[in-house]
Amino acid sequence: MESTLTLKSAAATRDNSLRWTRYSLAAVFFVNGIAMGAWSSAIAGIATKLKLDPESYGIVLGPYAIGAIVSMLITGWLTTKFGSRRVILVGGGLVAVTLLIPGNVPTMILLAGAIFILGAANSVMDISMNAHATLVERDWGAEIMSTFHSSYSFGALAGAAMCGVLFSHGLSPANCLFVAMVLILVIVMSCYPTIGDLRPEPVREAKNVSPWTNGKLLSIALLASLAIFAEFGLFEWSYKYVRDVAHASAAMATLGNGGFALGMALSRLFGDAVIRRIGPVAMVAAGGLLSCAGVLIAIVFPTPIMAMTGFIMAGLGLANVVPMLYTRAAALVPTAPGKGVSVCAIVGYVGALVEPLAIGIVAGRFNQTVGLFLPLTALFLIVISARIFGRIKLPSHH
Repeated sequence: MESTLTLKSAAATRDNSLRWTRYSLAAVFFVNGIAMGAWSSAIAGIATKLKLDPESYGIVLGPYAIGAIVSMLITGWLTTKFGSRRVILVGGGLVAVTLLIPGNVPTMILLAGAIFILGAANSVMDISMNAHATLVERDWGAEIMSTFHSSYSFGALAGAAMCGVLFSHGLSPANCLFVAMVLILVIVMSCYPTIGDLRPEPVREAKNVSPWTNGKLLSIALLASLAIFAEFGLFEWSYKYVRDVAHASAAMATLGNGGFALGMALSRLFGDAVIRRIGPVAMVAAGGLLSCAGVLIAIVFPTPIMAMTGFIMAGLGLANVVPMLYTRAAALVPTAPGKGVSVCAIVGYVGALVEPLAIGIVAGRFNQTVGLFLPLTALFLIVISARIFGRIKLPSHH
């Protein structure tokens, strides 16, 4: 009898520990979202201060993806070597410190350099926390990646809202980024003890097989490039679109990126349950069509409220694509899920690299309205590629 009670107690302890791990990791996703939400609001203000036109604005955003890709080349290895938990701590510290740089540079060239450093730092945190999420998902026994990304999106919404409040009180983008820095340091350090030191399962595989030779993984990664192109494009340009095209104030313009983040957060909150109910293919196809409709509304009705409505719809439809891709990328490399996520993210961030340059050039040569047709095209390509999501088999616990 005593032995049975001991076993039950141990199981309850493990369950409670895993819950704390999940909640702690969700908090890390949340504060990373705050940092990026604050960043997406602050960068437009910084660009205005430096008097950058749309084409220059797009060019100066490009180094973010370059820095991220460079960092990703080693982050997958770091998570395998040292464990994703430790890399999350290092990445969080790097993001906190590098957030301060863009708000305090006087020229476009220095701003581009600061953005490169921030992209590299955030990539360390991004890859490691997603790799850790796949391990929590494995132990949880269900597909819960979207709930982590929901935390990120709620954080992005909070970061945008925070900047809106600070801007309305006359504070600068640099002040906004400083507050985000403090929050990320406090939350990451507070969550580190309970985040769980999880490791990949030892599974026998052929030696010296590079994940870059996995055709299924590369197909997933190519879809990620389209999804990230659309996601970054709408998140980074929605504030500027509402500010310049819909003629909103600096504080009200946060309805653009804030609305997009709100849509993504709400969708990701319930995304896992919907995926289990209707399946991944239907989820991506229906969501992609909703996103397309949202972007068209923002284009056809360029007022602050209608644009916000359109961006909310776009966020609702697009939200679960990247989390689903990361889950499937990790499943394709079971001994080193961080490497699977890293390959997916490296190829995916090619979309983030092309996006600001492409939209910036089109917006500069024509206007920002025409520029939005580029993420709209990426969304349509995702819709017609939805069947790929049904061809990747997840581990049996999913």
